[in-house]
Amino acid sequence: MSLFSTIKRNAKMALSGRWGAAIGTFLLVAGVGALLAGLEHWALRIFVVDPLLQNPTMEPPAYDLAQLTRELLIGSRAEMLISTLFMLLTLLLLSPLQLGLTRWYYTLIRGNAAPFGEIFHFFETLQRYLRAVWYTVQLGLRSFLWSLGFFFLPGGVLGVSLWFLGTEGISDQTRSAASVGVVMACALFFLAAALYMIFINRYALTSYFLCESDAVSVSSALKTSIRYTKSHRVLLLLFSLSFLGWYLLTPFTMFLLLLFVVPYYNAATMLLSRYLVEKNRLSEPDTTQEWHPIK
Repeated sequence: MSLFSTIKRNAKMALSGRWGAAIGTFLLVAGVGALLAGLEHWALRIFVVDPLLQNPTMEPPAYDLAQLTRELLIGSRAEMLISTLFMLLTLLLLSPLQLGLTRWYYTLIRGNAAPFGEIFHFFETLQRYLRAVWYTVQLGLRSFLWSLGFFFLPGGVLGVSLWFLGTEGISDQTRSAASVGVVMACALFFLAAALYMIFINRYALTSYFLCESDAVSVSSALKTSIRYTKSHRVLLLLFSLSFLGWYLLTPFTMFLLLLFVVPYYNAATMLLSRYLVEKNRLSEPDTTQEWHPIK
């Protein structure tokens, strides 16, 4: 039996008798996220005036290029303020909950009872809470900065090509070259996306270490994850892609299939994380552990 098949079979066994709690934890995190998104939507509708209401005559507004660019990128001051506020609320509320969800699966795959309250593990002390928030900030910032490097070339090729295509009076040869540039940029985007997903898996084990012990810092967890995933990043991507068929089926079930797929994927991913961690620790028997796992 292949590694993936073994892990998936064991994930179903671990979830046996715990499906209700698994679905409940998923609905809680998803519900908080949906509530925040809904509140942001209504706040924008209430406090930000629709441009059509500002201009009932439907006459085209006299925007200059600088103003138009600013409004397209950041919107009005009210929009920016509301979006920033809800982004901060999302960070402060969802970061501990999402890491708590990982903690619940960490407890589950180790054969423990995995009480529902484990999802609030990172709300219990200020130290845990701040670690969860700092982890989200670090992961988001690192992912964003690396994405700039991976997508700079395809984005540049696409931008230049579209600029030429939108310019009047260019020659047929230039237009053909710009069209080829658009196709090339699309191909580069797919390649960059694949390489980026492989590369970003260097952080895949960070949440495992943070759930394993309260003593490990975010910095230590990130560094250890980078070291432990060095030879397994393609494996991690292929494992995630092996669930793609399940996710593609969810729209045909009015997304009810997510109640099965998300817990299944989370449990299997946690089992794979444990496998990679234990495998690396066996290959480093003389390495001094920086923290002691929670029993």
